[in-house]
Amino acid sequence: MNDSLNSPLKKMPKTMQFPSSSANTAPRFSWQILPACEISPEAWLRTMWKEDFEEGLPGHLDVINHDVAQELFAAQNSPIVHNGEKPTWWPGEQEGYWHEAYIHAAFQLGDEAAIQRATNYVEAVLRSQGPSGYMGIYNPASRLLRPDDVQYGEFGGELHAQVHLFLALIAFYEYTGRAEVLEAVEKAAQLTIASYPDGPFGTAGEQTPLVGGNSHSGSFIDGMMQLYRHTGDERYLTFVALMYSSYTKHPPRDHDLIPKVLDDHEACFHCHGAHTAESFHWASALVVAGLPGAEARAEAAMEKLGRHLTPGGAMVSNEFVEGLYGNGYELYEYCTQAELIKSLTWIAQYQSDTVAAGRAERMFLNASMGARIHPLGGLQYMSRDDRIEIPDAKEREGVKNLGKTKHFQISSIIRPTCCPASAGRPVHYYLSSAWMKRPAGDALALMNFMPCTLRTEIAGVELVIEEQTQYPFSDSVKLAFTVSSPARFPIAIRLPEEGSLKVVPVDGMEQSEKDGFLWLTKEWKTGDVVDLELDLPVVLEKTKDGKASYYRRGPITYALRFAADLTKVEENPNWRTGEPGGLFEYAVAVEDQSTWGSRIDPAEKFVPVSLPGDFDHPWNEPVIGLKGKLIDAEGKPFPVTLVPEGAAISRRVTFLDTSHSPEEAAQQKDGREASIGH
Repeated sequence: MNDSLNSPLKKMPKTMQFPSSSANTAPRFSWQILPACEISPEAWLRTMWKEDFEEGLPGHLDVINHDVAQELFAAQNSPIVHNGEKPTWWPGEQEGYWHEAYIHAAFQLGDEAAIQRATNYVEAVLRSQGPSGYMGIYNPASRLLRPDDVQYGEFGGELHAQVHLFLALIAFYEYTGRAEVLEAVEKAAQLTIASYPDGPFGTAGEQTPLVGGNSHSGSFIDGMMQLYRHTGDERYLTFVALMYSSYTKHPPRDHDLIPKVLDDHEACFHCHGAHTAESFHWASALVVAGLPGAEARAEAAMEKLGRHLTPGGAMVSNEFVEGLYGNGYELYEYCTQAELIKSLTWIAQYQSDTVAAGRAERMFLNASMGARIHPLGGLQYMSRDDRIEIPDAKEREGVKNLGKTKHFQISSIIRPTCCPASAGRPVHYYLSSAWMKRPAGDALALMNFMPCTLRTEIAGVELVIEEQTQYPFSDSVKLAFTVSSPARFPIAIRLPEEGSLKVVPVDGMEQSEKDGFLWLTKEWKTGDVVDLELDLPVVLEKTKDGKASYYRRGPITYALRFAADLTKVEENPNWRTGEPGGLFEYAVAVEDQSTWGSRIDPAEKFVPVSLPGDFDHPWNEPVIGLKGKLIDAEGKPFPVTLVPEGAAISRRVTFLDTSHSPEEAAQQKDGREASIGH
């Protein structure tokens, strides 16, 4: 048996979600995301995750940021009041975000000290759960208020904070198999469900349409769909449908997913991006719940989302979508993309949606990587695809002064803390989009290529598939099988959006294409190897607003990289001791910006090239590029090598063609004014 089976994950308890081929945990899903312990990262993905956790925000934000370290869920004594700068649900939300990511990293990396710390956190929360089952941040006088209570509407956020604790606890359950953890979440969820027999939305004073707390209640569907995935209990789907009925009757401030919007083909998304992204899977969840008309609305939601996507795959959200079509200079919020990667991955399982899976992949590999540094010691709360200098902002000067606040700086501590607290979440949701299983337990789907190892059971057989690849930095993928005994079952491999997927024939293997998948079926045995080769064209693609173009190959969007000086300008202190905290504020300076105004000749052919980078650190030292020519200010072609967007701190992704003047091409568009979404 392969040496990789001796990894720390092999020692984890077997999951209880798919014990045999007769398992039918979430029968209404087309595919089912696997328990987190069944897929482990390898190669560059593991190296990145490890360094991010050991050196960056996912493992150390609590050193410099009080918001994620208050342990509000264990204390259960917060009042529902506005606490100066932020409402009380904010730190609850952020504590949940950060601990969810921390738990995934601790177990995936086999960090024993971090696992013990995560265990201590979970056990403290469980001890706080009283006879009622409540798990949340509020004291008895403030918790689970009625929707017509003024405090609920104005300060709200109870269900939103609560559900992010649920996600953290469910993650812990998936790695440990400790049934009492899932039982505690179910008990708390049932209390909340019983507390809102008419749903969580309603009229609650004049402030309700103006603030975002009540809007966030929609995120509670995350917990409902996760509990349905684990238990198959249809009461959770029923509450998802009830929530939507309540949301439809009493739309909160952020209401991009109401029927009035989804049913109107001309309507675009306009609301706060994070709200829209976190609940974006709602429309597809309603298909699972069996609501009439839900399928058409789910399709409409995906079509509308497509209008607002940037070349790097992000949804415009600065912080509101404002009906803006995607381009290279509109802003997008980091945590919005984290939420959208989650939503799209879940849609892929609900409806076997290959478009959703591809969008999740593209967003992670471009916009998400491009809004941060490596290791993940800092990020931009609000980023854009086209960006050059990123100034330091020691003093908060008002969020509307673009480039002069920490919301645009590369920073390790930004308030609201949603983005740095969410820093470690995208990698887990990306990893979870790799392999899925049919609810009947009789087939596998390879949704997104990435270096990883799958360990699961199918047809009563223990199965290991090593996905040996450097994808997306390589076009080759090798699947190496180890099984406890031979077993016949199909594997559905998502086909690329463009180009082709070639498979080296294997004796006894049947091949067919259907519904966007290449299906491979055989009796799989230990030692079987399937060699896959992608043949992907270079695509010159228009931005969604039609005003510029960019180059893409497969999931990777390419950029003209500028030599940039990334400088640490200030070290943030340990909030407990005042000593240096090990995480910094950054500024990015670019001395030579002369090629910013480069234009393209649409007839010019760019070709893929290999670069002498580092496959363990491909975002710092890129290993692939596109070679071709751009047009300078004098109209002359000059050679360039474009690199992946995420591998360029300072970059130009979108270009005008030669029908535009050099002066127009050289403009640095700063995007629209931004306003923080509370």
